[in-house]
Amino acid sequence: MKFALTEQDAKMMRDMGLRVRRLRRERGMSITELADASRVSRFNLYHVERGSSNCGVVIAARLATGLGVGMELLFDGETSEFECARKSTRRKKSPGVVARRAARESESGNRINALLALAENISRGRARL
Repeated sequence: MKFALTEQDAKMMRDMGLRVRRLRRERGMSITELADASRVSRFNLYHVERGSSNCGVVIAARLATGLGVGMELLFDGETSEFECARKSTRRKKSPGVVARRAARESESGNRINALLALAENISRGRARL
C-alpha cells in the first residue's frame, strides 16, 4: 500500500534540505565535498537539499556525520551550546546500553527518537544492527 506525502511531510523535507544546505555552506563545503565526506551521491544530496527527496535514516545519519553534527540538528535545527559541550564530555556507552535505551524509547511510543538514536549510534560505531 502506498501513501501520498502530506503537506506536512513536504514541509519537513524542505526544512531538512534547507538545514543541510545551510550547514554545508557554513562549513565552506561544496556539494561534492559533502557527498564524499558523507558517502552519499551528489545526486541524492542535491535532491535532499532541494527538499524533493524523502531520504531515509541511513542517508540522514551519513549527512550528519559528514557535516559533523548530530542528527537532531538536521530535523529540528536547534541545539544548545550547553548540550553540545556536555555531549563531548560524556563517556561512550556500550552497544548494549544503546540498544536497551532504543528499546525503552520504542516501548514508550517514541519510535522516531528511538530510530534517530539508533541510527546516530550506528553511524558513530557505538551500535550494530
